[in-house]
Amino acid sequence: MSGCPFSAEQLVQLKAFISACQAEPALLHHPKLEFFKDFLLSMGAVLPPVHSFNAKPSGDTTPG
Repeated sequence: MSGCPFSAEQLVQLKAFISACQAEPALLHHPKLEFFKDFLLSMGAVLPPVHSFNAKPSGDTTPG
């Protein structure tokens, strides 16, 4: 394989996209990103369930 097939600007955009997915993994469940989710799953990735990102922590950790 010779050289990277992406321009410097495309790599910057890809890095930004990956950072966004790391910060908010629920993005991977967006219908427009289904192709990327399918790719990740085909590579053996384990994705977090979508519902785990919709719940807000209560903040109350004091036992009842």
